[in-house]
Amino acid sequence: MERAHKLNEARVLLASESATIGWWEWEITSGVVRCNDSYYTMLGYAPQEFPVTYETWKELLHPEERATAAAVVEEMLSGSREAFDVEGRLRRRDGSYHWVRGIGRVFAKSVEGVPIQAFGLHVDIHERKSSEERLRRFNEELDRLVRERTAELERSNAELRRETEARRTAEAELRALTEELARINNALHVVLRKSREESEGQVRRVVRALHELALPHIQSLKESGLNHRQAVHLELLEDALREVTSPDLLQLEEIQRRLTPSEFKIATLVRSGKTTKEIGQLLSISPRTVETHRKRIRRKLNLPARTHNLKSFLSSLQESNPA
Repeated sequence: MERAHKLNEARVLLASESATIGWWEWEITSGVVRCNDSYYTMLGYAPQEFPVTYETWKELLHPEERATAAAVVEEMLSGSREAFDVEGRLRRRDGSYHWVRGIGRVFAKSVEGVPIQAFGLHVDIHERKSSEERLRRFNEELDRLVRERTAELERSNAELRRETEARRTAEAELRALTEELARINNALHVVLRKSREESEGQVRRVVRALHELALPHIQSLKESGLNHRQAVHLELLEDALREVTSPDLLQLEEIQRRLTPSEFKIATLVRSGKTTKEIGQLLSISPRTVETHRKRIRRKLNLPARTHNLKSFLSSLQESNPA
């Protein structure tokens, strides 16, 4: 009587709980199982739609969990355990599977100690398991993203290390090249200085020879009684020799490159002090032609007529060298 009273109290308590909890009472010796309506409705069945037995319960279990759950119940029936608490999926009426937590305990035993009555609960944990599954998938996706991001960062870091190493190598090569160029430049400076010193020595020897040998003979010819035309040509020859021996030779060569041969000849005569008329007589051209050449010479040498005198400009090249 006391046992039946406790069962009734448990049934009343469970009946007042949420519809997500179903209870079952199993008369083990007869195989009769009594369940409340929630046992059925949580799986989509109508209340008391089919008789529940140990075998029908095993049939409702998901194939992946059937053997494990049944083994736990068999241990309870054999007396090796007093209770069980397992989680598994039960098949709903529409064929889908619903997560349920099964809790059972031996409620009575025979005088021999054999279990004869058990009582238990089916608790609907589907929402919890669904949340856990969503969380698991979320964590897996998060782990995947973290792994991908980590791999991407590792690739980026590796690429950055390669670029840094390449830049360091390039900088080292550039420093080595700069040092090599500096050595070459220093060597070239030494060679050029020696070459310039040798060239200047040769120029000085030529100038000295002209001053000592050629110019005295020209002076002797001047004093030998030449006619006017011969004297002019001799004077031009003397001017040419002095130009050759002048430090401004490079500047004269630059002027010569700008002018035509006729213009350079006229510029030389202007520099020596010859008038337009005298130049025309020496070159057998008209004074008008000489004036045209003078204007062209001014233009090519960038000499405005109002501010620069052509003769003064040309003479200044010679005046800068008193020798």
